[in-house]
Amino acid sequence: MPLIKWLENTKYTKQQQKLARERMRKKKKANNGDGKEENDKMIAAINAVKPDIVLVSLTAPKQDIWISENLQYLDTKIAIGIGGAFEVTAG
Repeated sequence: MPLIKWLENTKYTKQQQKLARERMRKKKKANNGDGKEENDKMIAAINAVKPDIVLVSLTAPKQDIWISENLQYLDTKIAIGIGGAFEVTAG
């Protein structure tokens, strides 16, 4: 399901969708330009191991946006946003 469709089916309003996307763009720029080079390396590393499932551990809606924008480039059919599950489990 595309991110836009998912957001429309949740409590997010159009204004919240716009703010979430803008925050993601600003954060990417602040961290390392547009983040494309780092993202491409990450996708290449993921594809190198040919996973059946990709678990994305970012905060919402970052993980949903990342999955929506990058699933087509991953050699997997399933990507699941799990939020902070790793951090909680690790203690």
